[in-house]
Amino acid sequence: MDDARVRHALALLVNRGDFETRVFDGLARPAQWPIWPGGFVHGKEGAVPAFDPGAASKLLDEAGWTDSDKDGIRDKGGEKMKIVLVGVEKPPPKDISAPPIKNEREFFVEAARRIGVLVDHK
Repeated sequence: MDDARVRHALALLVNRGDFETRVFDGLARPAQWPIWPGGFVHGKEGAVPAFDPGAASKLLDEAGWTDSDKDGIRDKGGEKMKIVLVGVEKPPPKDISAPPIKNEREFFVEAARRIGVLVDHK
């Protein structure tokens, strides 16, 4: 996470527009803080990037995180790219008549895995 390109790539994997529509029905906006060391209180808030997994993949390539062994997971210097998500979202109420709804964490994890980022849950 010490490389700004990696932080930017991860920010590009959050689909804020889709989240706004799915969760808030367009009536509210989610928090827009970008990811950087120290959090939003330690620096000026930057522009919020649009959802762009292709650009995220390109940034990770530029930062040296590629899939050198072709196993579907990016690596650099023999180390796999892995992020750990800590905490859980409150599950939606169970309604057996409705199909299960994905939460924002699941959408992020899917986007990350599609571009070769190993995601672990704690």
